[in-house]
Amino acid sequence: MKLKELYNKPIDRAVNPAVSATKFDPETERIEIQEYVFTDEIMNGLFRILDAIKNNQPYDHVGIWIDGYYGSGKSHFLKYLDYCITPSTREDALSRLLEAIKAIDPLDDKHYLSFDYEQMVSIANWLGTGHDRYMYLQSGNKL
Repeated sequence: MKLKELYNKPIDRAVNPAVSATKFDPETERIEIQEYVFTDEIMNGLFRILDAIKNNQPYDHVGIWIDGYYGSGKSHFLKYLDYCITPSTREDALSRLLEAIKAIDPLDDKHYLSFDYEQMVSIANWLGTGHDRYMYLQSGNKL
C-alpha cells in the first residue's frame, strides 16, 4: 500500500498555505468550504454568532472580537462565518457544518458542544436555506 492510498483526497493537489480574506472566486470558495476542519471550539463559536444574529440578541456593542495567535485560524473562521450567511455559499457551508455536528457521537465525552443539532438546524432553516434538505438531515439521513 502506498501512502497516497491512505487519504481521501489527492495528496499532490495544490493546498493554499494561508487563507486570504479577500479571495472569493468560486473554486476557492468550494475548496475552503469542503476542506474546512471543524473543532468543537469552532462549531461553538459559529453557533454563538449565528444564534445571536437569528435571535437579534441585544448587546452594548456592535461587532464581534475574534482572538487568537498568529496562524490560529481567525481569518479562516471569519471567512467560514461569511460563507454561512452569504446567499451564494450559505447552503454548502451550512450543510458541511451540519454534517460535522451530526458526525459527533452524543455519547463521546471527548466533545463538548454548547448546543444540539436541532438548534443548528433551526438556524439553517431561519437563514432560508433548503428547508427540506435540513429536515431530511434532521431525520437522521445522510446527504
